[in-house]
Amino acid sequence: MMYVDFPQYRTKERLARQQPLSLNAVTFPPGQLLHSLKQDKAWKQVWINMLLNRPVIRLQDNEGELLMFYADNGLPVPSISSDEAATIARNYFSGRYWPSRIEAISELDQWIPRSSFLVHMPIYRASMDDPDKTVIYISSITGEIIQLHTQSERILAWCGPIIHWIYPKELILRRPLWRGVVIFFSSLGIVASVTGIVVGIIRVKKNKRGYVSPYRQKWFRWHHYTGFIFGLFVCTWVFSGLLSMSPFDWSPDVEISEQDNRQLQGGDLQIRSFTQPAAVAFATINPAFSPVEIEFMRFQGKDYYIIYNSKGQKLMSVADTVCKHVIPSLPEADIIRAIRSLHPNDHPSDIGLIHHEDNYYYTKHNDIQLPVLRIKYGSANQTWYYADEVTGKILLKNNASSRMNRWLYHGLHSLDFFNLQHRRPVWDLLMIFLLTGGTALNITGLVIGWKYARRMKK
Repeated sequence: MMYVDFPQYRTKERLARQQPLSLNAVTFPPGQLLHSLKQDKAWKQVWINMLLNRPVIRLQDNEGELLMFYADNGLPVPSISSDEAATIARNYFSGRYWPSRIEAISELDQWIPRSSFLVHMPIYRASMDDPDKTVIYISSITGEIIQLHTQSERILAWCGPIIHWIYPKELILRRPLWRGVVIFFSSLGIVASVTGIVVGIIRVKKNKRGYVSPYRQKWFRWHHYTGFIFGLFVCTWVFSGLLSMSPFDWSPDVEISEQDNRQLQGGDLQIRSFTQPAAVAFATINPAFSPVEIEFMRFQGKDYYIIYNSKGQKLMSVADTVCKHVIPSLPEADIIRAIRSLHPNDHPSDIGLIHHEDNYYYTKHNDIQLPVLRIKYGSANQTWYYADEVTGKILLKNNASSRMNRWLYHGLHSLDFFNLQHRRPVWDLLMIFLLTGGTALNITGLVIGWKYARRMKK
């Protein structure tokens, strides 16, 4: 778990693998999709990228429903066929490898266990003939790759995240049951470790050599000593693991609510406002930028296109008027004004552009977006906002409770104090030492329990 995550097809990888966008072909004004849509909803997400050499507009509403239209003429895109899915999988490898098997699945499996995948059903699962035995999952609705894993990732996942999270398919697909199992065993682990620590302290004896274990049997003695050294760490690991399940209905707020998001947007994101074709909006863009995707955004009552290249770099342009120049970023004053509108009766205690991670806005892989605009409120539940300096999007929101949870969960569970996770290999050596000790503590306990059970049978 220190080095291997559960397989995910992340945005960074998706953009890097995305087919270059034929910007000159994106000539259809999205606002004219009103003739094809049943209604212009409050869209959660709208974006343009390539599908089999043609640009398409993809829309997702707040209920998760997905729609897709060609961006060159506005006609609906039919569902993806098995042959088209095979071509998409082959294009991922630039035509070097082919699917040895492709099947349409209508149920979640071990590698797509979350309900968010259901809107893509049926999903094509393509087993590739490459040396890594890659399996690619392709949405039949949008044609996008939504998951991907190799044989080594599958093996390592079974050795790490799946065991660690008690994550076998039979359990994880029954979320309430899985949550109950994790809470039960975590609670049991806390009781066992606390009672072990208490008994271990009570049983300590003092002699001329100092404080020693009274046990003569080696397994008891070693269990006593490892418990003294590593018992507290085992207890805090189990306790912080329990917190990840948000027991007692304590779930710190770390995301923007729909109401706050609508306030920042200045109304709902609606397709009718995007009257300018993206080809016109980005007519003057530098060809060296090499775009791969366009996102639709509304901010403070104005509509924008955000264009991305394969490196994740982005530019903006106005979407509802004839504007042929790109915008490198929104004015900082506008972003601050928008966030302050969420707390009209309070004043920020601190506003600043940060160029480095802090204790709350960070990742263990050093791949987080920087710089960002950080706005702190001393009152208003001590809410902090981290906003994209280019688009004004809220990347992270936290408050006093979520910051406490950061230390109780990530701090205790990953030993993430004093920026240790970025002090490699100090963090690695310390974690391996503690994990080895915790493993020794558990093994000695299991041996003692097994010996006791054998005696009871006699």
